[in-house]
Order: sequence, then C-alpha cells, then structure tokens
Amino acid sequence: MTLILGRRIEKPEAEKESSLDDYLVMVADSMASYAGKENHSVSKEDRSQKMYVVGEKKNFLIMGTGRGDMIRNVALSLYDANLDSLKEASDAILEITDGFDPGDTITPLNFIVGGNYVIERENRRELGFAHVVATVVPPDQKASSAEYRQREGSLCYDAVDGSGAIPVMEHKKKSAQFGKDMVFDLADVLVELYEQGKAGAQDTGVNDKLQFGIINKNSASTIYHPDIWLVSSQHFDEYLTRMAKITLPEVKPEDVKGHYGLAEMKNDVKKVLTSFYDAWTAELRELSELRQGYTQWADAFGNDEAKYREGFEAIKARRQLARRNVLEGANALVTKGLEALVSYTRAADIRKRAIESKLLGNPEKPIAKQ
Repeated sequence: MTLILGRRIEKPEAEKESSLDDYLVMVADSMASYAGKENHSVSKEDRSQKMYVVGEKKNFLIMGTGRGDMIRNVALSLYDANLDSLKEASDAILEITDGFDPGDTITPLNFIVGGNYVIERENRRELGFAHVVATVVPPDQKASSAEYRQREGSLCYDAVDGSGAIPVMEHKKKSAQFGKDMVFDLADVLVELYEQGKAGAQDTGVNDKLQFGIINKNSASTIYHPDIWLVSSQHFDEYLTRMAKITLPEVKPEDVKGHYGLAEMKNDVKKVLTSFYDAWTAELRELSELRQGYTQWADAFGNDEAKYREGFEAIKARRQLARRNVLEGANALVTKGLEALVSYTRAADIRKRAIESKLLGNPEKPIAKQ
C-alpha cells in the first residue's frame, strides 16, 4: 500500500565535470501498512517515513513498498552500512530480507535504491537506481502466487512501484498523449514526479503527503511533508543536521535547561524546513497547473495567433517564472544549509506578499483585523 518513484535527469555534457553530475529525483507517499494480530496487515499509518538516507557516507536513498515495519527494519540495517555501489546495496537488501518469515510478507516487499554504480569496462561511476524485488514467498506458493517474481535487483533510470503504480502509469500515458512527457531539466522531472505522486493518491492505499529526495554526486538531500514522523530521534537529528548544516550541542543528562534549549533549537530548525517544504511545493503546484494552462493557450495560439498572442505570452512568462522558482528550490535543497533554505523561503514570501498587496490595491495599508 504505497507509491515510490524515481527518475534520473542528465545534465548537459557542457555543464558536467564528471559522470556523477547528473541528478536522481525520488518521491514517495507516506501511507504504510503495519502488522496487526498474527501478522495480518490490518492497520495503516498515513504519516510514515518511506524514504531513508543510508550508507556510512549517507549518499544512498532507499524507499520501499509493503509493510512499513519491514521497510524500516531494512533501512535501519543499512543506516551505517559500508555501501560502495548500488549492487552492494541491492545484495544487502536481499540478504536482510532473506531472513524474513514468508508468512509476514503478505504484501509485496520491494525497494528502489538511488545511488552510484560502477561501469567496470569504462572504470567510472554513474548515478542510477536499483529496483529490488525482495518479496519472500513460501516455496509451495510460488507457482500459484500472482505476486511472485524472482528475488533480484536490477539497474534502471526510471522506476515506479507500489499499489499506486497503476494510476501513475495511466497518468504517464495521458501525459504522453498530450505531449507533456518530454523532460529537459531538473524542473521538468520534479514537476513530473510531483504530478505522478498526486495521481498515485487515487489508489486507496496511497496518500499525497509526499516526501522528496535528490541525489547529486555523493550527496543526498531530503525534504519531508510536515506531518511525517521520522522513525527515531536519531533520524530526526540526522535530518536536521544534514539539511540545515548545523551541529547540535551535547547536553548532559542532568542539564534540564540545556535540554529545553536543545529542544527549542530543534523545533526552530524543523519550522525552517516546514516553511521551505510549503513554499517549494506551492511552486511545484503552480508549475503543474501552468503546464496544463500553457498547453491550452498554445493550442489556441496555434489556431489564431493574432487573437491569442497576448494571453499565450502572459502564461508563457508565468510558466518560465514558476520553472525558475522550482529550480531555485531544488538548488537550495542540494546546497543545504540554513542560509540557502531560509533565502529561498524568504524570496517565496516576498512573491506571495506582492500578490497580496496587488489584490489589496494599497501595499501600505495593513489588513484590518476582523
């Protein structure tokens, strides 16, 4: 009961210093099933962490479908693992899940891992995904199980899995029919996966509380929907320090005032990340809506240039601005640090206030209290 998506976007050769300068974009929902009595998956949680930064160098991202507790167990096992390539990550997942009780995996347990892999004949590395089929099926049920596939990991550059995959594939088909499946840069991939994440929520086992990940070179960036609970205080602290580029102070157990100050600091950083998420996803939503409007105006412009030129040029300018805003947010995510995140959020707030002032008709006049 889930949706996980991944796609690679290649940088133009002129802008690349190495084969690792491409981007991997990963998106997941936050709905997960958990074991009830006698291991039957009867409960659901709609704010589950589904995307994990793993590996000793924290340069791999893993997402999973199936039981939330099993996904978490695999991710925690790989949290500090010495992973050097996607093959090692894939092999490690299969080894970990090989010990799972087949009776527990009553829903497919599959993973998408983002990271680097080795091209041995060329002695270089590239970024890609390992799509790992880890579902454990009892030997006597393999022949009759519709869910059974060979347990393996395969390399790919575009991946989708989970119960939300069917509406996503329908969305991709419609996008192709309307000519919206072409991607040119990171903004195109981000809005495409954003739209697919929303489309996947048509499935009853998927929600639209999305979590995003971007991998570039040896760095992984993540941003989570504000409602999502990270699996442990360690993961929460790692998320704050990695994305904000801060060091949390060490506090002695008996230092009550110090613990209060630390909690307040964490809460403040979480607010910064929440504000960034809200501002950036608002731009993704804007770009998504403008993509549809742009197609409509382009058709009208093609039929009567003189009549529709002004409207077409206006929506074209808005679309270009929205693309820049989405890219600026992505750059802030990849750069990390409080300065980058806050600068982006402040710029988004300025744009929002300009719209409010325009609607009020008097920028100097404050909004009257009701």
